[in-house]
Amino acid sequence: GSAVGMDKVAQKRIYQALGIPTAAFVVVTAAQHRASAKRFPKLIAEAVGYPCFVKPPNLGSSVGISKVHSPRELAPAVRLAFRYDTKVMVERAVPNALEIEVAVLGNDAPKASVCGQIIASNEFYDYNAKYVDGASRAVIPAPLPVGTSERIRGLAVAAYQALDLSGMARMDFLVDAKTRKVYLSEANTIPGFTSISMFPKLWAASGLPYARLLDELVRLAQERHAARGKLQTSFKPKQQWYR
Repeated sequence: GSAVGMDKVAQKRIYQALGIPTAAFVVVTAAQHRASAKRFPKLIAEAVGYPCFVKPPNLGSSVGISKVHSPRELAPAVRLAFRYDTKVMVERAVPNALEIEVAVLGNDAPKASVCGQIIASNEFYDYNAKYVDGASRAVIPAPLPVGTSERIRGLAVAAYQALDLSGMARMDFLVDAKTRKVYLSEANTIPGFTSISMFPKLWAASGLPYARLLDELVRLAQERHAARGKLQTSFKPKQQWYR
């Protein structure tokens, strides 16, 4: 699950196949980009539109991500993303986007926490807003209509199961503040667990304080180990005699 979740393109293709809403995107390799560099801004305008986000798919913490508002900003954003990955994902920007996060816990029967909202200090939740300036803040529970919150929590569990995750994950969503349309951004299969991290905060707000959350993670690990310990891990074919 973490191997699939590490690749933003791979996980989004799974979401698309299962009908889980996610923002439109295109993927380009370095070779493909070299062959279409002059036409690329037009291709992006037709397939994704502006504004959009340019991302290295196999990286975290918003490193190498740029928000592109016009075709003239595209080339430097693509160059930056290619510093970190051999392919680049260009994703449609959700209008009026609210950053919503949900923590999921469990193995075969996962459960979702309450929703939390990130109020980013920058235009989007970039590296500086996450870790440097200290000006971003979290609102838990998120000020959303009950129906929207329940839809997000249901999609979080569906995506968790679609990626075959276990133990824990944090699911990140974008919600159009005007239309309330929900988009799954990505799964973080090993989320932050510090004092400022959303995962433990979301569970604390859901009635599971830090110490009990640790106990539950240990219990889930033991449950996984017991289930996998019953599997046969070697194979010896029956000996055949031929004349």
